Amino acid sequence: MSGLSLALASLREFGDEQPVPSVGRLSLRPGTDMLGLEEIPRVFPALKWMTLSPPTHVRHVDLSPLQAMPGCRVAVTGHASVVGGEGLDLYR
Repeated sequence: MSGLSLALASLREFGDEQPVPSVGRLSLRPGTDMLGLEEIPRVFPALKWMTLSPPTHVRHVDLSPLQAMPGCRVAVTGHASVVGGEGLDLYR
Protein backbone atom coordinates (compact mmCIF):
# COMPACT_ATOMS: atom_id res chain seq x y z
CA MET A 1 0.00 0.00 0.00
CA SER A 2 1.21 3.46 -0.81
CA GLY A 3 0.72 6.82 0.81
CA LEU A 4 -0.53 10.08 -0.62
CA SER A 5 -0.55 13.67 0.66
CA LEU A 6 -2.91 16.18 -0.94
CA ALA A 7 -3.69 19.86 -0.45
CA LEU A 8 -6.98 20.70 -2.18
CA ALA A 9 -9.32 23.66 -2.29
CA SER A 10 -12.19 21.34 -1.30
CA LEU A 11 -12.76 17.61 -0.90
CA ARG A 12 -15.57 17.97 -3.43
CA GLU A 13 -12.82 17.76 -6.05
CA PHE A 14 -12.96 13.97 -5.57
CA GLY A 15 -16.50 13.84 -7.00
CA ASP A 16 -15.43 12.64 -10.48
CA GLU A 17 -12.39 10.58 -9.48
CA GLN A 18 -12.11 6.84 -10.00
CA PRO A 19 -11.30 4.58 -6.99
CA VAL A 20 -7.62 4.30 -6.07
CA PRO A 21 -7.36 1.02 -4.11
CA SER A 22 -3.55 1.17 -3.87
CA VAL A 23 -3.58 4.06 -1.36
CA GLY A 24 -3.52 2.89 2.25
CA ARG A 25 -2.28 6.09 3.93
CA LEU A 26 -3.73 9.49 3.11
CA SER A 27 -2.99 12.99 4.35
CA LEU A 28 -5.56 15.63 3.38
CA ARG A 29 -5.41 19.39 3.77
CA PRO A 30 -8.58 20.98 2.34
CA GLY A 31 -8.24 24.74 1.95
CA THR A 32 -11.78 26.10 2.04
CA ASP A 33 -14.23 23.70 3.68
CA MET A 34 -14.89 20.12 4.79
CA LEU A 35 -17.61 19.41 2.21
CA GLY A 36 -17.12 16.24 0.17
CA LEU A 37 -15.84 14.01 2.98
CA GLU A 38 -18.32 11.35 1.79
CA GLU A 39 -16.18 10.84 -1.33
CA ILE A 40 -13.17 9.53 0.62
CA PRO A 41 -14.41 5.94 1.24
CA ARG A 42 -15.37 5.60 -2.44
CA VAL A 43 -12.15 7.01 -3.89
CA PHE A 44 -9.81 5.39 -1.33
CA PRO A 45 -11.47 2.06 -0.43
CA ALA A 46 -8.34 0.51 1.12
CA LEU A 47 -7.47 3.28 3.60
CA LYS A 48 -5.97 2.14 6.88
CA TRP A 49 -4.66 5.51 8.09
CA MET A 50 -5.75 9.07 7.32
CA THR A 51 -4.61 12.45 8.62
CA LEU A 52 -7.13 15.22 8.15
CA SER A 53 -6.08 18.84 8.61
CA PRO A 54 -9.21 21.04 8.44
CA PRO A 55 -8.88 24.71 7.48
CA THR A 56 -8.26 26.89 10.53
CA HIS A 57 -11.66 28.64 10.24
CA VAL A 58 -13.59 25.32 10.43
CA ARG A 59 -15.06 24.85 13.91
CA HIS A 60 -16.69 21.41 13.57
CA VAL A 61 -15.75 18.30 11.59
CA ASP A 62 -18.38 15.60 11.08
CA LEU A 63 -16.65 12.28 10.44
CA SER A 64 -19.94 10.41 9.88
CA PRO A 65 -19.21 10.01 6.14
CA LEU A 66 -16.09 8.03 7.05
CA GLN A 67 -18.03 5.42 9.04
CA ALA A 68 -17.97 3.34 5.84
CA MET A 69 -14.31 2.62 6.73
CA PRO A 70 -14.56 0.90 10.13
CA GLY A 71 -11.21 0.38 11.82
CA CYS A 72 -9.49 3.11 9.79
CA ARG A 73 -7.18 5.22 11.94
CA VAL A 74 -8.07 8.89 11.54
CA ALA A 75 -6.00 11.71 12.98
CA VAL A 76 -7.62 15.15 12.99
CA THR A 77 -5.28 18.08 13.52
CA GLY A 78 -6.15 21.58 14.64
CA HIS A 79 -8.77 22.89 17.03
CA ALA A 80 -12.03 21.90 15.31
CA SER A 81 -14.37 19.77 17.38
CA VAL A 82 -15.07 16.30 15.99
CA VAL A 83 -18.44 14.55 15.85
CA GLY A 84 -19.53 11.26 14.27
CA GLY A 85 -17.18 8.62 13.01
CA GLU A 86 -18.38 5.66 15.07
CA GLY A 87 -16.17 2.64 14.34
CA LEU A 88 -13.14 4.75 13.41
CA ASP A 89 -9.92 4.69 15.40
CA LEU A 90 -9.77 8.46 16.10
CA TYR A 91 -6.64 10.36 17.18
CA ARG A 92 -6.41 14.02 18.17
